[in-house]
Amino acid sequence: MLKSQKRNKPLSLGLKYLTVFTLCFSVFLSTACQSDTEEPQDLPATPEQNSMSETPYESPFKEVHSPVYFVYMIENPLVTDTVTKDLKDGFGETYAQVRGYKDKDLQKSINEKIKSFHNSRKQLTIPPYRGIKRVITDDFELKEHYINTYPSFNFNNLLSLASSSSLLYSNGDPSKDIYIDFTETLTLDLATGETLHFEDLFVNDADYETVINDYIKRFLDQEFAYEEYQEWFGSIELVAPFKGIQENPKFFLSYNTLVLLLDHETPEFNTQYNTQYLNIPYLELKDILAIDERFSADVDNLYLDESAPNILMINSYDKYVTGKSYQENKNGVGYYINYRYPPSIPKNIVDDFITHLDPDEIPPENVRTVYKEGSIAFTGEYISASIAMNYSGPDEQYVFQNFFRVYSPEGEILTLEQIFKPEFNYKPIIMSLLEDTLSYEQKKFDPNVDELYESLTFRISGDGLYFTTKPVKSSEKEKYPVQFGLPFKEIGLEHLIFFD
Repeated sequence: MLKSQKRNKPLSLGLKYLTVFTLCFSVFLSTACQSDTEEPQDLPATPEQNSMSETPYESPFKEVHSPVYFVYMIENPLVTDTVTKDLKDGFGETYAQVRGYKDKDLQKSINEKIKSFHNSRKQLTIPPYRGIKRVITDDFELKEHYINTYPSFNFNNLLSLASSSSLLYSNGDPSKDIYIDFTETLTLDLATGETLHFEDLFVNDADYETVINDYIKRFLDQEFAYEEYQEWFGSIELVAPFKGIQENPKFFLSYNTLVLLLDHETPEFNTQYNTQYLNIPYLELKDILAIDERFSADVDNLYLDESAPNILMINSYDKYVTGKSYQENKNGVGYYINYRYPPSIPKNIVDDFITHLDPDEIPPENVRTVYKEGSIAFTGEYISASIAMNYSGPDEQYVFQNFFRVYSPEGEILTLEQIFKPEFNYKPIIMSLLEDTLSYEQKKFDPNVDELYESLTFRISGDGLYFTTKPVKSSEKEKYPVQFGLPFKEIGLEHLIFFD
């Protein structure tokens, strides 16, 4: 069972949340963070654990009822600073603080709450993993202890934090060193400073426990159906049947997934001496998540930054994909083709996608080798296909090309004209970006910009649209496409069909 506690890309934001998003999926090992120099002792109850009293939880947040549709997020224009303290060799800590509030008192209160949560981790010298007291005997000493409290989600007036404490115990023999990782979480409403419980994420009329339990059971059935499951689960072992999450399980929010923690409080999982992570894609929960309606839809701007915020469409997170990888020779040309897509992609879309990977095409003149790699993914409720192609010939001749396509939820191929609202004049914006993106080398060959515009294909890329043209000559031997992005915030939600 899973139990108590609370616990971000695309164009400009992808790198920003990459380290957080690698935490997430199925179940990974994670080590992190930090600590104090106290001697080993039994794990005391944290303030959060003490709060799990018999008094029923009464949510301080407004009620939200179905229907909801959580397919995009709005980034909070807060600056997060990292405070680092190196206490001595092997001991250190980092934690986050925020700035950018209009209300300085609220900002101070939020930062104090983050720091208090972080400091509470210093007491957690030995987490009560099963069998740990038999392993860490009197001849073992704490040699390293790092605590890292960092934001994993900063959207829709919510701030989610994970605090990972990593420890190393040694008896002098490096081969017997014991590594321990223990994570706690905290998720805050940035409008009030209140701490969220798990139930606060969902609409009031949803049976969210059943939805999540069913997802986890399907996931476990799939994972443990294969002998290779340990490739994904690391040191985890399912030692008892999973019967469902407990009330207010430990969680944090990440860029594309709701993350549940597996540790000593989930006894059906033996995670050894580490916290493991089970990721549930937001798109699996889009009809019951109340994140937008409850925490940001009717809230005035809390932040000093009044500019349009970054907007991210939620991407699919698919571990299980299908596809094909093969090579063949036709008419003296070697083809190397690889493509992947989730099994849930409709067959008519897959069939259309595969036609652009066809080795029966007529390649550019003098080509001897063709590489094609393609993928399909959900972004919100829409589907984007992407194919990268590399044609090479003798004497180091290269042609690089990309092909993008966007499909509606019904499987219709969408054109540029169809994704914009009728009153919005999008062509001058895209044409300007296209002209500005042409490289100096490409401009020397005087490309026809109107022809390049007509050749554009596009896909949805997290925080905007991403475009590519037909290949443009950049030297006597090379051709490359012109590629550029257009963020949603520069277009405006009201001008796109995606956000209706």
